[in-house]
Amino acid sequence: MPTKLEWDQGLEELINEQTLFAPKMFRSIARRSVKSQAESNTRNRGSDKVEMEDVIRSFIAVTPKKYQAEMRKKLKAKGINVEGYERSASTKSR
Repeated sequence: MPTKLEWDQGLEELINEQTLFAPKMFRSIARRSVKSQAESNTRNRGSDKVEMEDVIRSFIAVTPKKYQAEMRKKLKAKGINVEGYERSASTKSR
């Protein structure tokens, strides 16, 4: 049975805020997908604590292409630079 992961403060709220731009009928799916991917990223790092890096990479991985620009814009408005994470995510996915 997988260990319950600890989340850095505010990250689950960030997911909730950022998925508000998704079409209403897909918001709960988007939240679950981002959260699940973030937890997977955390485990792949060998950690038991979800950090900002895990969440940002999960947004990049699960956000459909047509919503990527909006996702980046909203994260940038919160002071989060996605570019460094994008390079890391694309390098790791090869």
